Amino acid sequence: MCSANPKMSQSYFQYIRIGIGPHLSKLLTRKRQQMVDQFIKHLNPLPSDTILDVGVSPDEDESSNMLLKVLSNHHRITALGLADHSELEQLYPGLRFVQGDGRQA
Repeated sequence: MCSANPKMSQSYFQYIRIGIGPHLSKLLTRKRQQMVDQFIKHLNPLPSDTILDVGVSPDEDESSNMLLKVLSNHHRITALGLADHSELEQLYPGLRFVQGDGRQA
């Protein structure tokens, strides 16, 4: 759960309480996989390219951080998140995590 926006997190988790959480999770996974597929198809990143993954999450569900799960060259990826998700650097060796909102250099 993202502590940076508790209102958003609460609204997402209300679906779990009313029983449609698994359906929502499947939908999110499918849509995020489609986004990654489109990214790869249209941009065709080379192993030498660098990638900024904006909006990473510490969540462990199957729909989270889809780009990190699909691509293997983590040493070429910088992940940006609102809260401290530096633990992702251990989950994805080579990854560089930066905490921020993208408005400051």
